[in-house]
Amino acid sequence: MEQSNSKRKKSTGSWCQYVNTFGEKFDSMHKQNKDLSSDIKISTVKVSKSVVSMASVSADKKFHFFGSGTVIKCDQVNMKYVSTILTSGSMFGDSRNGVEYVEIGRRFDVRAFQYDIHYNIALLKVESIQPLVPAILKGVKVINKAAARGGFLRRHSDTFHLSHGDEVISVGRFFQEPYTVMSAPGTFRNECCDLDCPLMLKTTCNISKCGTGGPLINGDGEVIGINFFLEEYTPFMPINIVLKCIEHFEKHGKFVRPNFGIKGANFSTGTSMQMMEKINRAFPDISTGILVKEVVPLSPAYYAGIRAGDVLLRCGGDIIQSVVEIGEALEIELLKEFKLVEKTVVVEELSPDQFYSWCLPKKRWVMMGDV
Repeated sequence: MEQSNSKRKKSTGSWCQYVNTFGEKFDSMHKQNKDLSSDIKISTVKVSKSVVSMASVSADKKFHFFGSGTVIKCDQVNMKYVSTILTSGSMFGDSRNGVEYVEIGRRFDVRAFQYDIHYNIALLKVESIQPLVPAILKGVKVINKAAARGGFLRRHSDTFHLSHGDEVISVGRFFQEPYTVMSAPGTFRNECCDLDCPLMLKTTCNISKCGTGGPLINGDGEVIGINFFLEEYTPFMPINIVLKCIEHFEKHGKFVRPNFGIKGANFSTGTSMQMMEKINRAFPDISTGILVKEVVPLSPAYYAGIRAGDVLLRCGGDIIQSVVEIGEALEIELLKEFKLVEKTVVVEELSPDQFYSWCLPKKRWVMMGDV
């Protein structure tokens, strides 16, 4: 097991410490996570009954991973309760071993699991005599500040509107006794995320590696995303994207990976201000979409005539921000050379060589000064 060991050098007044270890508790390693406001505590407690810690160890003991997860469903089956837990696919590593146990103050053995290495999510099944408490899930829609101030875009029962600078909270549970819940407040940043998957968003929350797979919540304690770990910031996948993946799994009996054939970025973050001004003059209502940065040759998007520089606006009548159905002919509305154009795209299944890559920061030594 990795530990957050440190070694002091008395002669220099400095010391070395391992970072990016599982032994780091993010409720104590970052100053902003220590003195929490009452609002942050209340929001965290609302979801804490649904937040679990978990351990994954390979048969040869060469791979281990400690992370967090969220109970998203609980059903009664044959006088017992079967709960579904959402976490990161990183729990499985390259060996794709199973997760051994889940803890919320007490241990539950994992009975079954499924994972998607493309979107890096996993679903675990655990049995219990008493029901576990599922979290309240809320889909995310990113809006700009002007829309939020205007009052014409408001919260709905199934959607949480998120704009740049809004407060959010990353939550996790430590994997050693007493299995404490950890909270990391921060803000949403409507900026480009460095990860391979273009659906990822980012926050300023500071978590540690054991927070991987834990929930991102809003001030009401509702889960709006699943956290991943980077040193510079905390990326997250919106829960509505995750639920779409789960919907496909339940329909097809496996996780499916639609191949649209583009690499893109959020319209507002990937477009220059000069270009946004030109588009706004012609189409003042356009503020969201996907800027096409690259089109894969011979892909469905390529054959539909979509090219780099186009802005995808709607898919089947919905704003493009989610996974689409395999084999389905989709009507795409896009902005091409300052003209609104409609295209039909037939989506295929993605090949393994095109899966997104998910790299976790490795454990390393850093030199620290005396505090």
